[in-house]
Amino acid sequence: MKALITHANGKNMSDNAKMKMDSMLISLYSLFDIDKNGILKSDEVAAALVVLCKGSMASKIKFGLKIFSSTDTEAEIKIRLSEL
Repeated sequence: MKALITHANGKNMSDNAKMKMDSMLISLYSLFDIDKNGILKSDEVAAALVVLCKGSMASKIKFGLKIFSSTDTEAEIKIRLSEL
């Protein structure tokens, strides 16, 4: 997960790597969209962080807040795929 996020800026990525990244993000998004409504809510993001990330629960919560602050463009504590 760290490698995915670290390389997600896309500045030094080939087109092929960007396509792989997009495919992986869509797969992960679909996997953790538990109710299949096309929106990741806070509980679904929390589940993803527990499964995908190492570290303490406090660090996962801090990272989760960072995710929402950088992706949730409508400040509704939900993340749509288009916001990624």
